[in-house]
Amino acid sequence: MNISLREKRYASEDEVPVRCGHLWICDGASATIDPRPAIRPHVTETATAMLATAPPEQVRALLEPLGTGAFVIGVAPDGRLGFVALNRRHGALTGVAPGAAAGSSVADALPPDPAARLEEACRRCVAARAPVEYEERADTPDGPRWWHTTLEPLEGPDGRIARILGTAIDRTRQRQVEQHLDVLLRHAPSAIAYIDGRPEPVPPPEAGAPAAEPRAEPPAEPRPAADPTGAALGEALAGRQASSEAEVEQGPAGRRRVHSTFIPDRSGEGERVRGVYVVSTDVTDQRRAESALLDTEAKLSAVFDAADNPIVLLDADGTVVAANSATGRRYGMAPAELVGKAVWDLAAPEEREQIAAALRDAVTVGSQVRYETRTGDRYYEEVGSPVFAGHRTVVRLAGYALDVTERKQAELTLQRRDSILEAVALVASRFLTSPSWRPHADEVLERLGRAAEADRAYIFENARDPDGALIMSQIHGWAAPGTAPLIGNPMLQRLPYGAAGLGRWQTRLAAGEAVLDTLEWLPRDESGHLFPAGVVPAGVRSLAVMPLFAGGDWWGFIGFEDVNADRRWHKTEMDALRAAADTLGAAIQRERIDAALRRSEARYKLAVTAGPVSIFDRDLATGAMFLSPQFKEKLGYRDDEIGDGVEDWERLIHPDDVAAARATVAACADGGVPQCEVELRYRHRSGEVRWFVLRAAAVAHDAEGRPCLLAGTQTEVTERIRAQRALHRRSEALALANDELKSFAYIVSHDLRAPLITIEGFVGELRTAFGEMTAALDPENPAAPGGDAGRVAAVRAVLDGSVGKAMGYIEKAAETMSRQLSTILRLSRLGYRDLRPETIDTGALAGRIVHRFAYQIQQRRATVTVAGLPPVCADPEALELVLGNLLSNAVKYLDPDRPGRIDVWAEPGDGDMTVIRVRDNGRGIAEKDRAKVFEIFRRVGRSGEAGEGVGLTFARAAARRWGGDLWLESEPGRGSTFSFTVPPAPEAEAGAEPDPGASCATDASG
Repeated sequence: MNISLREKRYASEDEVPVRCGHLWICDGASATIDPRPAIRPHVTETATAMLATAPPEQVRALLEPLGTGAFVIGVAPDGRLGFVALNRRHGALTGVAPGAAAGSSVADALPPDPAARLEEACRRCVAARAPVEYEERADTPDGPRWWHTTLEPLEGPDGRIARILGTAIDRTRQRQVEQHLDVLLRHAPSAIAYIDGRPEPVPPPEAGAPAAEPRAEPPAEPRPAADPTGAALGEALAGRQASSEAEVEQGPAGRRRVHSTFIPDRSGEGERVRGVYVVSTDVTDQRRAESALLDTEAKLSAVFDAADNPIVLLDADGTVVAANSATGRRYGMAPAELVGKAVWDLAAPEEREQIAAALRDAVTVGSQVRYETRTGDRYYEEVGSPVFAGHRTVVRLAGYALDVTERKQAELTLQRRDSILEAVALVASRFLTSPSWRPHADEVLERLGRAAEADRAYIFENARDPDGALIMSQIHGWAAPGTAPLIGNPMLQRLPYGAAGLGRWQTRLAAGEAVLDTLEWLPRDESGHLFPAGVVPAGVRSLAVMPLFAGGDWWGFIGFEDVNADRRWHKTEMDALRAAADTLGAAIQRERIDAALRRSEARYKLAVTAGPVSIFDRDLATGAMFLSPQFKEKLGYRDDEIGDGVEDWERLIHPDDVAAARATVAACADGGVPQCEVELRYRHRSGEVRWFVLRAAAVAHDAEGRPCLLAGTQTEVTERIRAQRALHRRSEALALANDELKSFAYIVSHDLRAPLITIEGFVGELRTAFGEMTAALDPENPAAPGGDAGRVAAVRAVLDGSVGKAMGYIEKAAETMSRQLSTILRLSRLGYRDLRPETIDTGALAGRIVHRFAYQIQQRRATVTVAGLPPVCADPEALELVLGNLLSNAVKYLDPDRPGRIDVWAEPGDGDMTVIRVRDNGRGIAEKDRAKVFEIFRRVGRSGEAGEGVGLTFARAAARRWGGDLWLESEPGRGSTFSFTVPPAPEAEAGAEPDPGASCATDASG
């Protein structure tokens, strides 16, 4: 088969690199294969004549032995085409069953498209009376298939084309090869050319033209080369493969360096060189990289020797080929002295086998290896990397060492820390499962000592001697095998810190700081007392001492010693040891607390049972609530009478305080405040109000950190609240009394002065009158009337005139003053008279007072309504005074122009007081006069009504005596409402019948 390649065309003849013979360049060219199949393979002339006339069975017998697919088509005179016979090879190739197709028309035996193509080719064959070729393609489950079909006309006896012989050759494999070759040529990284051996270039074959047969020519003689490329070509033409490298101008790309390989073609007869294959590769970048590599190698060589880390180059058997200065310093030798030595001979004896095995793995497996070694007191991480030559052939090993001493020491420290923490976990488990830590102390010290890689561990407890000085005593100890123990040494019992020269220890440990020292760092006074001859064996090199705190008190210390090395205790180790010390301190404190709890349990139980404090808890998720039996008992209930739900609790709360209780619980439940507190009023079974202080806090949280359980106490403060309120009322009353006293003093001084002024004025009148009478009776007074009768008449005129008048005014003023003084005396008596509070049926009392004023009420055409007055706790005389004055004034000051109406009723007041109101539709009181109505001797509005102006003063004073108050609300022309507060009777809230006359004295009524 022939291969046709697309010609590489150049802009000019100068661009052709080699001007010798034929040149075809393969740079992504397409390739096609021309098989040129025979038209009638293995068919003789006789067989051909038989095929034109033989019956179908015989035709099929002739076709079957053929090595290719074959078929015969009959051509009817009218041009119809039908299959005469097909062999099995054709059926296997095209998928047409021979038995089914024989005798069928082409259109019936084949699918439409293949049938149309075959019919068209047959008509051309008949028309041209010449062979016709075409190619067919079909998709099969195994992929596409191609076959080449050739049609040859067969003449019948009459010279007409009676039949057509068809052959089909499978070209699927050839097509696949063409596709693969096309892909290969398109992606070739190099330029490929072929130069034939003729001296002059000839044009390449035209597209579609059959390749010309090569001409037999004598072998070409090699020409002298003027350059490396020409010389290499000459070598190839002489039958020897050669290569060359030269710089070529590449237009915009500039000069590029091209490496060419010339391969002789000996495919001709006699093994002569027919031509030369040329494979050219642009090596410009490669050569630049090689140059850079040489430069880099020089720099790396300098870096290699200046590197801080040891670096060596070994051959495959582990012999040192090169070493840098750091490697020499590591082993104490010059780098040149190391060359030629086996690397494992430089290591410690116990590490040689490890190093040899690692290097064998690197050479055998061809992978990097890592291992650790130790040189003196330094740790190194060795890394060996194979150096390859050829295909995975290890010829060298490049190794470098990293100084990992600090990391190794940190790892060892972390290992000790982890061991200590494991021991701490044991400490915690032992202490948590035992009521006392002391039975496990020796086991704990051993585990901690081994984990810390210490030689001794001990616990010292602090105490005070009789003089109050701080002393220490060893109570537990452990020593590693081969180390002398210290436990039981009497010199380490009751050892004073100060006398032992350990004041520095005392200061640091008491402040919560550790003591970390090596023996060489310890002050001489401390080391002399800590390690005196006979007390502590020689050889202690370092120690670490951690304070033990129990509940904030410095209890003692735990210590660890190393007798072999000047150990530097790392912070990580100390953190773990501090955790152990804290755990031990917590266990000591727990033992203390357990003892204290056992002592306080009885006290607590007694306090909760008999005291004012009751406990409770509430599950926020379920709403379940525990109320202690003591709390229920305080409210008059048995434990089984009150449920454990939130609703049961809220039913006990005063209705006005339920919202505050819910808000308090919600604040705790939201987690916004650490502790909640609120004062709540509860209703006793009897109806009495009891005060409690509720304190609550979240004591448990769910997985998301939200409070899920509240717990707290409820402390009864009823007596305290009552006392506070009584004190508050008394304070307010005292303040008001003080203010009123000032006003009273002013008013009294003013009102008492008026009659005194009258008396004083008329005393002057009397003095004048006496003067006149004296003058009339004076015998020596020339102006005096003559005779006794005249003098008597003059005196009588004075006595009957100004003296009588003056005496009348003086008597009236004295009477007024006497009345005012009596009123003041009565008011003062009201202030210091002992009140005797008792339960009073207020409705009955109001009824009696209304009956007393029945005539006045009738005269004013008024209606009085008394409704809903509950029993109260007050002094009967004082309450009657207050209510009588209010009803008297209400009747007295009704508006005569309209029917009067007076309403008396009661309603709950603030705290535990009852408010009684008396409302009328009378004349009302102007705002400027409202404060004056309670002043003594003051009357407002029209003064036609009888009275002294002291009724409301007495009423307010009486109300304030029992802890209440009296005030008014008024609107001129519409009426006034007077209100006063009074303590309710204890039975009032329970709904029981009042017991008039029963004592109900409280602190609030004093």
